[in-house]
Amino acid sequence: MSAKKNPTQQRNKEARAANPKPVKRNSKSMVGPAIGILLAIGATIVLLLPTSFDRLTTGRTSKPPAHNESSTNSPSPQTAEKSAKEKGAELINKGNELLRQNRYDEALEAYEEARTLLPEDEDVYYNLGIVLTRLGRTEDAIRAYQRALELFPDYAEVHNNLGNLLLREGNLNDALVHFNAAIAILPDYAVGYNSLGIALRELGLIPQAAEAFLKASSLDTNYWQARFNLAGIYMSQGKWDEAIGAYREVLRAQPGFAPAEDNLRQAMERKSEQSR
Repeated sequence: MSAKKNPTQQRNKEARAANPKPVKRNSKSMVGPAIGILLAIGATIVLLLPTSFDRLTTGRTSKPPAHNESSTNSPSPQTAEKSAKEKGAELINKGNELLRQNRYDEALEAYEEARTLLPEDEDVYYNLGIVLTRLGRTEDAIRAYQRALELFPDYAEVHNNLGNLLLREGNLNDALVHFNAAIAILPDYAVGYNSLGIALRELGLIPQAAEAFLKASSLDTNYWQARFNLAGIYMSQGKWDEAIGAYREVLRAQPGFAPAEDNLRQAMERKSEQSR
């Protein structure tokens, strides 16, 4: 099982990253961002639930097994343990590649086999949670994430993913617990603040949701999804100037994004009507 990285180490590594948007945890590689977007249509805010924060583990490469002249045909327990770790890492890598190719059933098979070799490795359960979510097996994915947290309670990405699943299931209060845990572990976790904002918006806590989206946007100025969500809140509050400014920022980052173009047009029309 890998050595745990404390939150300070995680944040220091992220500060050195070229692209600060995905909050990195050591030995992780990003497959796809979490995207939670509120679409403003007319006077209504329609919620599109966020996807899981699909940062896959790459697996850890163990040192080659030590050569033991006296037990070539009967590996020592230490050598056997290293071999299991190496095989588990290979299976995790195999599962990651299959998942990138959308071959979910095969990826699940690889992760399940990795679990038999690394039953106490939180990363195996994290990846299982991702592929089970893709397969629509929400309850199983929730259990996988819960097991990952039993093994490593300070796993911010797991808290975020689990919160997203609970949010999708309508369990808003428990989702909030996990989103708050994620940002307590990593106070500069922009994705966690965006997820928190979506949950708060669903609970009707509009000012608090706006604060969360604003925080996410300030932590990561390239996080246009959080800026888009913030603009949707401004639309619902009738803050047309703020909405117009936010949508323009979104379009600078994501030219041609139709929902932002449509909402910007609506905000400008509403502002014009209000000034008559």
